Amino acid sequence: ETVNVSSFDPTQLTLKRFSFDPGAPPPYILYNLTGGYVITKTDNTTITFILTYEDVNLLRTDPNTCVGADGTDCFLQFTELLVSDMAELPVEPVRGLPGTLVGKASQNILDDVPPMLLNFTLDMNTGEVVLTFNETVDYQTFDSTGITFTSTQTGNQTYTLTGGTLITDTHSRFIEFNLSHSDIIGIKALEMLATSSSDTYISITEAVIMDTSRGRNPAQPIPINESIPVLRYTRDVVQPNLLSFRLNLEDDLLLLTFDEPIVLNSTIFTDVTLQSNANISEATATSVTLSGGSVEYMPGTVSKSQLVITITRHDMRLIKTDDNLAEVRVANSFNPIDTFISFPEDTFVDTAYNPVEVLGNETALMIEELLIDRVNQQVEVIDINLNAGTITIFFDDVVNQNSLIPAEITLHNQSDPDSSNSYTLTGGSTSSIDGYYTVLDLTETDLNNIKRNEGLLTSENDSFVTIFEFFIRDDNNELGIEPYIFDPAEQVRNFTADTNRPSLRSFTLDMNEGLLHLTFNETVRTNTLRTSEITLQSQSNATSYWDGNMTVYTDPEVLYYTLTGGDYNDSYNHNLLTIGLSKTDLDAIKKIYGLAISSDTTFITWPNDTIFDMNGNEIVEILSEDAKMTDQFIPDSTEPEIVLWDLDMNKGMILVSFTETVNASSFDVTQVHIQSNATSNVGFNLLGGMATLEDGLVISVNITKDDLDEIKRIEEIATSLEDTYLSFSSLLVRDMNENPIVPRDANRNAVPVRFFIPDETPPQLISYDLDMNLGTLHLTFSETVNAPSLELQGITLLNMPGANFTDEY
Repeated sequence: ETVNVSSFDPTQLTLKRFSFDPGAPPPYILYNLTGGYVITKTDNTTITFILTYEDVNLLRTDPNTCVGADGTDCFLQFTELLVSDMAELPVEPVRGLPGTLVGKASQNILDDVPPMLLNFTLDMNTGEVVLTFNETVDYQTFDSTGITFTSTQTGNQTYTLTGGTLITDTHSRFIEFNLSHSDIIGIKALEMLATSSSDTYISITEAVIMDTSRGRNPAQPIPINESIPVLRYTRDVVQPNLLSFRLNLEDDLLLLTFDEPIVLNSTIFTDVTLQSNANISEATATSVTLSGGSVEYMPGTVSKSQLVITITRHDMRLIKTDDNLAEVRVANSFNPIDTFISFPEDTFVDTAYNPVEVLGNETALMIEELLIDRVNQQVEVIDINLNAGTITIFFDDVVNQNSLIPAEITLHNQSDPDSSNSYTLTGGSTSSIDGYYTVLDLTETDLNNIKRNEGLLTSENDSFVTIFEFFIRDDNNELGIEPYIFDPAEQVRNFTADTNRPSLRSFTLDMNEGLLHLTFNETVRTNTLRTSEITLQSQSNATSYWDGNMTVYTDPEVLYYTLTGGDYNDSYNHNLLTIGLSKTDLDAIKKIYGLAISSDTTFITWPNDTIFDMNGNEIVEILSEDAKMTDQFIPDSTEPEIVLWDLDMNKGMILVSFTETVNASSFDVTQVHIQSNATSNVGFNLLGGMATLEDGLVISVNITKDDLDEIKRIEEIATSLEDTYLSFSSLLVRDMNENPIVPRDANRNAVPVRFFIPDETPPQLISYDLDMNLGTLHLTFSETVNAPSLELQGITLLNMPGANFTDEY
């Protein structure tokens, strides 16, 4: 009959699986409605109403009730208060008891509407996600891999879950689950995804879950372009932790593993310290704090929780040269682990910009793995600087400078070492500290030999190097460089030519041998020498000027002499140059008394074009105002000798030539002995005479008339070349250094005359005396005459000059 719609009370209805309690499993569950919305508006025999959202979803949690199309699993019971008729008589109740009315559904229209995701929450702190659907869903069908988080509805950054742990254990509109650790890491690794509510959206596929209907409707898909923004977002506030680290000494790498992603460019290298002990305050502890570096994520990973720091060469040098740090790979009782890491809070930050958990230097983290360097170091590039006299070799690893063996280097003028012009070093040294490069200081010998070799190391085009294995070893003094590193020879990267002007380092004047030894600071090109520009002077400071051709001295107290020539090997380039002084120059120097007689009187000067080095650099000039004193002076210790002598009996003159300049004032004419042959005892010793007053190679002697007459009187001597010899003692003369002449003994080695001019001047009667008492006539001649040759008949006495013949007898 018609009932009063306004009296209808849905809360009096109960839905159930069975008509009455079967008393056996499955359980007899009653679903008492909590309300509903009546659609029927007029009194009628049929009332239509909509169940409440809550009642529908509660009913949907039971997969066995009211799910069949035939209604055999859907029964109804109610009390008399459900509804009343128009006469206000209550409806006959359906009690759900055996033998009473049964309220079986006549038709059950199945649920074919997919469940829809209404909203979600994300807690990045705990990794918890809560999904809210519009209807009850079957938690057992939940598949988190159907969920994709996206930063925007345009899918700028997305992440699809790979798993998770379901928390919900009953059918419900709410699905709560925890993200897997790998998914949390994956989401955090996308630094623009799920960092705040503004970049957190969700997209799902139909596979994410099903409802509880018999047809198991899959969820309504939500594509990325329709993704739902997060309802509630909880930011990650947990500080990241360093889980472990490894140190690779072979590739200069520090590998860090954190428990979550780290922002790469947040790394503060200068906060990272490697230390030998867990507690830096221990007495034996040492440490190296990084000065810089570069960082990248571990190749082949996407988690961003593994960082690879490339340690700078500066820092790696400090690590490898620290004998207390990073040496022990496997610990034992004698060698404990010696590698720990520490850093302050802000050294790294995660993708939520939480600072890393502090690793204090008193509780540093121990290394997980230490990879010892077992690879031979290799040469990277080579620079040669002839200006500085260095070869700089750059390596790819730290080397031990104390292991340096310079003789393992050979220089070449081309890449083929077997057919090149080459030079192998004989030595060298370095002041470089252990590190990635060695600055080899060439020995002066090697540097000069290199410069002397005109086809080697003159430019980059002829500068090649081979270096052998044992040239230098690694920081542990174990491994050498890669054997035979260059075959063919390696061309240098940078070549610096010699631009230094050569200079005189020292000089020696040997007045005994007549040699001037010059020592330069580098090899000079001897064929550029201009000896005529070398001047010797007696003092260090002399006033002078260059007139364009020669040095003009204006200081009268300074003695000087400029060479006119000299002999030297102009084809032997060297830093040592010996000039054989010409006899003219040597004698001239000796003649200037007070010049070059001792170290204090021997100074040298020259202009800048006197000589050039192998690269055409002019010599450093030595000014007369600052002349350089000899480092060694060898005085003349050679006794002078007679070279030849001439006798002019016509003029009564003797000329004596010596091997070197002699001191004229030391000449003693009384030592001159003229004799008839080399071993004769017949001769005459001069008693006097006037000798030359000027020092020189030649001394002339004017024989006194008495001595000349006496020589003429002795008929066996000085009448021809054959009977004219000279002998003398060492007292005859001395050289400018007081060396006495080598004597010529009268009985052994008298010197024959070279030129002899006989007496061709007739004797003249100078005067006569006549003693009539005694009857004697005394005749006096201009020179000695031969008495037996007197012809008395040739004498005529006259009474007066011009007398007639009658007045003579």
